Amino acid sequence: MSFGDVRTLVVDGNRSREVDALLGLEPASLVIRNRRDGSVIGTQPYGAIAAATYSNSRRPRWKSDPALAPVPESVGGGGFFLSTAKHWLTLQTKSEFVILRLDDKNVQQVLSAIERRTNIKVERPVVNDRNERDEK
Repeated sequence: MSFGDVRTLVVDGNRSREVDALLGLEPASLVIRNRRDGSVIGTQPYGAIAAATYSNSRRPRWKSDPALAPVPESVGGGGFFLSTAKHWLTLQTKSEFVILRLDDKNVQQVLSAIERRTNIKVERPVVNDRNERDEK
């Protein structure tokens, strides 16, 4: 199973950028490929994924837990994120994280497939974007 209308955030130091991606849900792992050239951006075995967080917001959300890979605060700040809400899915293992921006037409399919393959319920925190600067 694969999805083409996906973007992933690639973090480089305190900067992040979106890359057009292909999300492949292969038998044993999730694989993210660069849509332009097919190169592998990241791979996560389903068994290693310990948390999944979905939000429809201006910036991604994630689970703050010392047992999970921390997401840099810079990912959620600055002028990078648009003023309109987007569909974000953050997957965390003990040592890595992946942030995906999903499309309106595939969000429910991706969330359901992730829950089935990881046996983890995707968390859906309530988001109030008007006050999000005060939350962090």
